[in-house]
Amino acid sequence: MNFLRTKMSLVILLCMVLSIFAIGSTSIFTANNILRDSSRQNLQLQCENTGRKMNESLDSIAHAVDILSQNTLTSLDDLEEFKRNRAYADAYTQKSANLAKTLAENTPGCVSVYIRYNPEISSPTAGFHWQRNETDGRFYSTPCTDLSRYRPDDMDHVGWYYLPRQHKAPTWMLPYQNNQTDMYIVSYIVPIFINTEYVGIAGMDINFKYIQKITQDIHLYSSGYAFLMYKDKIIEHPDFPVYTPIEKILGSSSSGLSDAIESPSRSLGEYNYDGINKSFASTRLHNGMQLFVCAPAGEIYHASSLLTRHIVLIAIISFILITFIANCIMTRILKLATKDELTGLPNRTYFLRAFNASQILPGSPAISLFLMDVDEFKKINDTYGHNNGDLVLQNIAADASRILGKDTLFARWGGDEFIGLMKSDEAEARLEELRSHVESVIHENYGKITLSIGVAPIKKGMTFIEITQAADMALYRSKAAGSNRVTFYEEALASI
Repeated sequence: MNFLRTKMSLVILLCMVLSIFAIGSTSIFTANNILRDSSRQNLQLQCENTGRKMNESLDSIAHAVDILSQNTLTSLDDLEEFKRNRAYADAYTQKSANLAKTLAENTPGCVSVYIRYNPEISSPTAGFHWQRNETDGRFYSTPCTDLSRYRPDDMDHVGWYYLPRQHKAPTWMLPYQNNQTDMYIVSYIVPIFINTEYVGIAGMDINFKYIQKITQDIHLYSSGYAFLMYKDKIIEHPDFPVYTPIEKILGSSSSGLSDAIESPSRSLGEYNYDGINKSFASTRLHNGMQLFVCAPAGEIYHASSLLTRHIVLIAIISFILITFIANCIMTRILKLATKDELTGLPNRTYFLRAFNASQILPGSPAISLFLMDVDEFKKINDTYGHNNGDLVLQNIAADASRILGKDTLFARWGGDEFIGLMKSDEAEARLEELRSHVESVIHENYGKITLSIGVAPIKKGMTFIEITQAADMALYRSKAAGSNRVTFYEEALASI
């Protein structure tokens, strides 16, 4: 039975492995794609939410400055009077200054607001400048920068004034260091033109720390963070100072970030930083900067990796459980398929498979095949009934199993015939013991019975038919002689 179990086990295990592999692979692939898409969407959503918050701050500044510049255009009804009448100019400036202060007080992150007039139509210090006091948070009037002290191309000191004039359009000034306050600020400045004549600028500054704090407050997964870039420069990063060139730090691995900077809106990608693969989402802010939210790919896809491990674990447990159940079912099926229901012995099918699987190897003990049947079994059925005939077979099976031992393969061949394989040097003694025991018993249900037994040694190269024919000849000789003993093929052959 072991060889059948082995074959069936291999087939079942192969089918299970293929099924589990197919189902597991499909499950892992599908689930991982869903989780990875969800993780990337979460990264993008975090980026967009933070970008929206930053844009709201930037838009509030732009809106305030737009109001201030528009007020200049609508309320300055006599530009010529403004140029020549100092009292008129001062009164107009005071009115604009009050509006600017109100706007600044209601704009988050604002540190200063101002209007500067064109020195060509006014004095080099004309205008106003409100500066927030860091101690009490209130706005105070401070002296205006004397534009006559600097050349127009001195961008470090007066770029905030001349760049918007050159652009002739609202201009965002990216983070730059204010020489008076020694802080990095971001400015939004609108040039004011009445008809084609340049009047000056209206502008507002916010402390770059305000935007930095929004960026630094982003934490996702275990070690994810956000950073800001403008073109190929890092504007805000937890590890680097302002305006650090990206290629200096990340080298060729920054290509994913560079591609994102070229994107007009938002993008997703990956890059390698400090030996760690990271995924990022980016979105462009209204002032031209690019916000990036990133995290190690291992953290982003941790849920996916965990799910993969769970699926593999479930597959292993399922494999073990199915193997156990299949083994139990297979054992039951094999018993039904290879056991004789009446006697409990192996049946003809099992014996043939066992014989075909057996091999006579050099040095192995000699093996003999024997055939055995009940003498005048039909008479027993006719005299005592078929139930008692079945009892005869059951008792013979029990006696043979006990006397012949575990080393003997003993099976029901069909009807009242039995077949077996055993060591040749034990065959005569064991079979004679069985025959004598059976014949010595007078059973109350069917009386006394006798057995005929024929034995043929198995020689290398012999076919099963040749061996059974030899054993059958010996069996016939045992019946014909009426010798009441085990007959061997050689004896039967000699008697011919």
